[in-house]
Amino acid sequence: MKEKKYCQCCGASMNTHTHSLTKGIVNGLRKFAEKSGGKPLNLKHAELTRNEWDNFQKLKYWKLVVQTDGIKNGVWQVTDVGHQFLSGRINLHKKQVTYRGKVMKSDGDLITIKNVEVTPYFLHRDNYQEEMNGQKTFNEMIHMNP
Repeated sequence: MKEKKYCQCCGASMNTHTHSLTKGIVNGLRKFAEKSGGKPLNLKHAELTRNEWDNFQKLKYWKLVVQTDGIKNGVWQVTDVGHQFLSGRINLHKKQVTYRGKVMKSDGDLITIKNVEVTPYFLHRDNYQEEMNGQKTFNEMIHMNP
């Protein structure tokens, strides 16, 4: 596990975070785009699942959405980049590395929406096996005899 670093002066985190463009995050984008009809919409009216709601803000790291009318009001809008990605017209890097909420670099393969839609969520997570804590792996589960 990566050692956490903190500023000696103020105690703020000095760590970067890597975010992957997953099926769950893209599902939230798709639902929001359909519900908003290309216009700004308060996130509470988008009818997202808890996972989609919790991870929605990560879409801004790929410039797929922007907040409108200030940071605290909950109103978002799908960008031109977001619409192009949803329609399969552009590729994006699979990962974004952030530091204190700002993108520091794009990383990983270039992917299309089709790549994201066909890959199960847990296969995007680098530390999935560690998080399972002894549970059966996906390959073990699909090869089990009924």
